[in-house]
Amino acid sequence: MKKGFTLIELLIIIIVVAILAILIITYLNFGRNKAKDALMIEIMGTSLTKFSVEYYLNSPTKNYAAFCSDDATRDLLGKINPTQQCFSDNNKWVVCAQFYSSSAKAWCADNTGVKKEITAGPRGACRAGIRSCP
Repeated sequence: MKKGFTLIELLIIIIVVAILAILIITYLNFGRNKAKDALMIEIMGTSLTKFSVEYYLNSPTKNYAAFCSDDATRDLLGKINPTQQCFSDNNKWVVCAQFYSSSAKAWCADNTGVKKEITAGPRGACRAGIRSCP
């Protein structure tokens, strides 16, 4: 009577372990992306709004014209997502950032207090030149 495993049995075990490893890695990446999405929403929901009020109050011209090009704003936006879009003029600002977990969805916030999830249209959710949260 032989002891040990046959080659076929070892291959089956290796395949099962590989499939389980792929499933676990995929699940962990999805969870990591959802955590990044939550951080992005938090930054855009509270920090960015608070910062925009401080920016406006401390701006000598009392407008948002240079809001998106301000170093502190760009530093804060850099923590959100590299695919974010920012627009500002004298009267308003809007920031849109694509979710890490879904390329078809994005989060949009503006100076009027709008903070919402948007879905991608034919030109994408966070298109260049965005002027308001749709």
